[in-house]
Amino acid sequence: MNPFRYERARDASSAVALLAQAPNGVFLAGGTNLVDHLKLGVRQPDLLIDITPYHNNPFEPHATTAIWSDDGVTLYDANQGSHSIRDAVATAFRFPPERVRVIARYVGGGFGSKVFPHPHVILTVMAAQAAGRPVKLALTRQQMFALVGYRTPTIQRIRLGADGDGRLMAIVHDVVE
Repeated sequence: MNPFRYERARDASSAVALLAQAPNGVFLAGGTNLVDHLKLGVRQPDLLIDITPYHNNPFEPHATTAIWSDDGVTLYDANQGSHSIRDAVATAFRFPPERVRVIARYVGGGFGSKVFPHPHVILTVMAAQAAGRPVKLALTRQQMFALVGYRTPTIQRIRLGADGDGRLMAIVHDVVE
Protein backbone atom coordinates (compact mmCIF):
# COMPACT_ATOMS: atom_id res chain seq x y z
CA MET A 1 0.00 0.00 0.00
CA ASN A 2 1.33 3.41 -0.91
CA PRO A 3 1.16 6.30 1.55
CA PHE A 4 -2.07 8.26 1.63
CA ARG A 5 -3.19 11.55 3.15
CA TYR A 6 -4.86 11.31 6.57
CA GLU A 7 -7.33 13.91 7.85
CA ARG A 8 -9.05 13.94 11.21
CA ALA A 9 -12.34 15.76 10.70
CA ARG A 10 -13.92 17.89 13.44
CA ASP A 11 -17.43 16.74 12.60
CA ALA A 12 -19.53 15.03 9.92
CA SER A 13 -19.98 18.14 7.75
CA SER A 14 -16.23 18.80 7.55
CA ALA A 15 -15.69 15.10 6.77
CA VAL A 16 -18.14 15.32 3.85
CA ALA A 17 -16.37 18.42 2.52
CA LEU A 18 -13.00 16.63 2.66
CA LEU A 19 -14.41 13.54 1.00
CA ALA A 20 -15.81 15.64 -1.86
CA GLN A 21 -12.23 16.72 -2.69
CA ALA A 22 -10.88 13.14 -2.95
CA PRO A 23 -12.56 10.86 -5.52
CA ASN A 24 -10.97 7.76 -4.02
CA GLY A 25 -11.21 8.84 -0.37
CA VAL A 26 -12.23 6.61 2.50
CA PHE A 27 -14.40 7.80 5.37
CA LEU A 28 -14.07 6.06 8.73
CA ALA A 29 -16.59 6.37 11.53
CA GLY A 30 -17.22 4.45 14.75
CA GLY A 31 -16.59 0.73 14.38
CA THR A 32 -14.96 0.78 10.93
CA ASN A 33 -11.34 0.74 9.96
CA LEU A 34 -9.13 0.66 6.91
CA VAL A 35 -9.09 -3.15 6.82
CA ASP A 36 -12.90 -3.15 6.48
CA HIS A 37 -12.63 -0.81 3.51
CA LEU A 38 -9.88 -2.85 1.85
CA LYS A 39 -12.13 -5.93 2.09
CA LEU A 40 -14.86 -3.94 0.36
CA GLY A 41 -12.59 -3.31 -2.62
CA VAL A 42 -11.12 0.13 -1.88
CA ARG A 43 -7.52 -0.81 -2.54
CA GLN A 44 -5.67 2.49 -2.47
CA PRO A 45 -7.33 5.48 -0.83
CA ASP A 46 -6.21 8.97 -1.81
CA LEU A 47 -7.41 10.29 1.51
CA LEU A 48 -8.41 8.69 4.78
CA ILE A 49 -10.90 10.76 6.81
CA ASP A 50 -11.54 9.80 10.40
CA ILE A 51 -14.01 11.24 12.93
CA THR A 52 -13.94 8.28 15.30
CA PRO A 53 -13.30 9.48 18.86
CA TYR A 54 -10.62 7.73 20.90
CA HIS A 55 -11.39 7.33 24.59
CA ASN A 56 -8.87 6.21 27.14
CA ASN A 57 -11.23 4.87 29.77
CA PRO A 58 -9.54 2.40 32.10
CA PHE A 59 -11.56 -0.30 33.90
CA GLU A 60 -10.90 1.45 37.19
CA PRO A 61 -12.97 4.64 37.23
CA HIS A 62 -11.52 7.97 38.22
CA ALA A 63 -12.16 8.46 41.94
CA THR A 64 -10.80 10.81 44.58
CA THR A 65 -11.16 10.98 48.37
CA ALA A 66 -10.29 14.28 50.08
CA ILE A 67 -9.69 14.69 53.81
CA TRP A 68 -9.02 18.13 55.31
CA SER A 69 -7.00 18.69 58.48
CA ASP A 70 -5.25 21.63 60.14
CA ASP A 71 -2.14 20.78 58.08
CA GLY A 72 -3.93 20.94 54.71
CA VAL A 73 -5.62 18.30 52.61
CA THR A 74 -4.86 14.64 51.91
CA LEU A 75 -6.07 13.09 48.67
CA TYR A 76 -6.40 9.41 47.88
CA ASP A 77 -6.39 9.36 44.11
CA ALA A 78 -5.36 6.78 41.50
CA ASN A 79 -3.23 8.87 39.18
CA GLN A 80 -0.11 8.75 37.06
CA GLY A 81 1.44 11.97 38.35
CA SER A 82 0.93 12.80 42.02
CA HIS A 83 3.11 15.89 41.80
CA SER A 84 0.97 17.47 39.09
CA ILE A 85 -2.19 16.70 41.10
CA ARG A 86 -0.60 18.25 44.20
CA ASP A 87 0.48 21.37 42.33
CA ALA A 88 -2.94 21.87 40.70
CA VAL A 89 -4.76 21.58 44.03
CA ALA A 90 -2.27 23.91 45.75
CA THR A 91 -2.70 26.48 42.98
CA ALA A 92 -6.49 26.24 43.02
CA PHE A 93 -6.66 26.75 46.79
CA ARG A 94 -3.78 29.25 46.92
CA PHE A 95 -1.56 27.56 49.43
CA PRO A 96 1.90 25.96 49.33
CA PRO A 97 2.25 22.50 47.76
CA GLU A 98 3.50 21.19 51.11
CA ARG A 99 -0.08 21.46 52.41
CA VAL A 100 -1.33 18.95 49.82
CA ARG A 101 -0.59 15.27 50.27
CA VAL A 102 -1.48 12.95 47.38
CA ILE A 103 -1.50 9.23 48.02
CA ALA A 104 -1.71 7.00 44.93
CA ARG A 105 -1.41 3.43 46.18
CA TYR A 106 -2.86 1.68 43.13
CA VAL A 107 -2.32 3.41 39.83
CA GLY A 108 -3.47 0.58 37.59
CA GLY A 109 -3.71 1.07 33.83
CA GLY A 110 -4.84 4.63 33.19
CA PHE A 111 -3.75 4.67 29.54
CA GLY A 112 -2.78 8.32 29.91
CA SER A 113 -6.12 9.45 31.30
CA LYS A 114 -4.74 9.74 34.82
CA VAL A 115 -1.70 11.87 34.04
CA PHE A 116 -3.34 15.27 34.48
CA PRO A 117 -5.65 16.62 37.17
CA HIS A 118 -9.29 16.66 36.07
CA PRO A 119 -12.23 18.69 37.46
CA HIS A 120 -13.46 15.93 39.77
CA VAL A 121 -10.28 16.22 41.86
CA ILE A 122 -10.84 19.93 42.58
CA LEU A 123 -14.58 19.37 43.15
CA THR A 124 -13.83 16.64 45.71
CA VAL A 125 -11.45 18.92 47.61
CA MET A 126 -14.02 21.74 47.54
CA ALA A 127 -16.81 19.46 48.75
CA ALA A 128 -14.70 18.10 51.63
CA GLN A 129 -13.79 21.63 52.67
CA ALA A 130 -17.43 22.79 52.56
CA ALA A 131 -18.76 19.68 54.34
CA GLY A 132 -16.05 19.67 57.00
CA ARG A 133 -15.60 15.92 56.61
CA PRO A 134 -14.03 13.45 54.16
CA VAL A 135 -15.65 13.23 50.73
CA LYS A 136 -15.22 10.58 48.03
CA LEU A 137 -16.23 11.24 44.44
CA ALA A 138 -16.15 8.46 41.83
CA LEU A 139 -17.02 9.26 38.23
CA THR A 140 -19.55 7.06 36.48
CA ARG A 141 -18.58 5.34 33.26
CA GLN A 142 -20.74 7.82 31.32
CA GLN A 143 -19.00 10.80 32.97
CA MET A 144 -15.59 9.44 32.04
CA PHE A 145 -16.36 9.91 28.34
CA ALA A 146 -16.69 13.66 28.83
CA LEU A 147 -14.59 14.62 31.86
CA VAL A 148 -11.24 12.86 31.66
CA GLY A 149 -9.93 13.51 28.17
CA TYR A 150 -9.42 11.50 25.03
CA ARG A 151 -6.74 9.19 23.79
CA THR A 152 -4.24 10.62 21.35
CA PRO A 153 -5.21 9.48 17.84
CA THR A 154 -2.69 7.26 16.11
CA ILE A 155 -2.18 6.13 12.54
CA GLN A 156 -0.72 2.64 12.34
CA ARG A 157 0.42 0.87 9.22
CA ILE A 158 1.50 -2.77 9.40
CA ARG A 159 3.19 -4.60 6.52
CA LEU A 160 4.00 -8.30 6.53
CA GLY A 161 6.41 -10.10 4.24
CA ALA A 162 6.42 -13.85 3.61
CA ASP A 163 8.47 -16.23 1.55
CA GLY A 164 7.02 -18.54 -1.12
CA ASP A 165 6.07 -21.14 1.52
CA GLY A 166 4.10 -18.59 3.51
CA ARG A 167 6.62 -18.24 6.32
CA LEU A 168 6.60 -14.79 7.88
CA MET A 169 9.95 -13.15 7.06
CA ALA A 170 9.39 -9.47 7.82
CA ILE A 171 7.17 -7.19 9.88
CA VAL A 172 7.10 -3.42 9.50
CA HIS A 173 4.99 -1.37 11.90
CA ASP A 174 4.89 2.39 11.26
CA VAL A 175 3.13 4.57 13.83
CA VAL A 176 2.30 8.26 13.73
CA GLU A 177 0.95 9.80 16.93
